[in-house]
Amino acid sequence: MTVQSYDLTHSDTGLLARAAAWVQDRFTDLAIARQNANELRELEALSDATLHDIGLSRSELTSVVRHRNDITRAR
Repeated sequence: MTVQSYDLTHSDTGLLARAAAWVQDRFTDLAIARQNANELRELEALSDATLHDIGLSRSELTSVVRHRNDITRAR
């Protein structure tokens, strides 16, 4: 029986590495979507008065959660 050894030093540029990166990206996307859903649920649970106090209206909640790093939203 012959044992074949494989050189894996350049495996990061191949199809397997790209597929693994794609899968990792999808898991990251799912984690972000889950986090966004949780944050939106928390904001939706706030009263209108509390939202007004922090300078938000209900119609802005989805946008605020999705674009939290948008500096043009800073008030």
